Amino acid sequence: MTFDWGYGAPFSVGWWWVDADGRLFRFAEWYGWNGRPNQGLRLTDSRIAAGILERETGLGIAGRRITRLAGPDCFAKKPDYRGGGQGPATAEVFARAGLPLAPGDPSRIAKIRQFHERLRPRADGPPMLLVYDVCEQFIRTLPLLVTDRRNVEDIDTTGEDHIYDEACHACMARPLAGDSVKTALTPAARIIDAVLADGQNDEEMP
Repeated sequence: MTFDWGYGAPFSVGWWWVDADGRLFRFAEWYGWNGRPNQGLRLTDSRIAAGILERETGLGIAGRRITRLAGPDCFAKKPDYRGGGQGPATAEVFARAGLPLAPGDPSRIAKIRQFHERLRPRADGPPMLLVYDVCEQFIRTLPLLVTDRRNVEDIDTTGEDHIYDEACHACMARPLAGDSVKTALTPAARIIDAVLADGQNDEEMP
């Protein structure tokens, strides 16, 4: 599971599985918007956590060992939603709900390269990132992203880039090594592989 936090702007949750070739499949998502581009639901962290648990029950993956990657803002103390003081970090709230988060790699230059590499057409098979058609907000928002005019190595962050930022955590956890389909394992990927190996007999999904 990958997560990009948002309150006034949308948050994004994606669920993935990985095949034997290292190909990523996005099979479900939850996009926290109010139906208007770039406007969030203003849900508290506890309500988002409850929503994730509810959706995982509906997906049939509740109780399975799931690696959960999130951006650095999830691990920083946030102002209390009622104003004043410092509230707990998103990661703390999620952990209390039984949803422990691990830091994803936020490197903007590296992740856009990994994202492009994942989507690149290949002569030997389909791209290394595939998306189920139920992931409608991924399909809607990704084609709308444009390059930052001041930095052609990055996207324009004033756009609706929340799903892109969230999805890149999956790409960065299992980076592709150049033109090879083999992946260079990061610590997060090693955790995923350990879960896969441990769950081979009971069909656990990372």
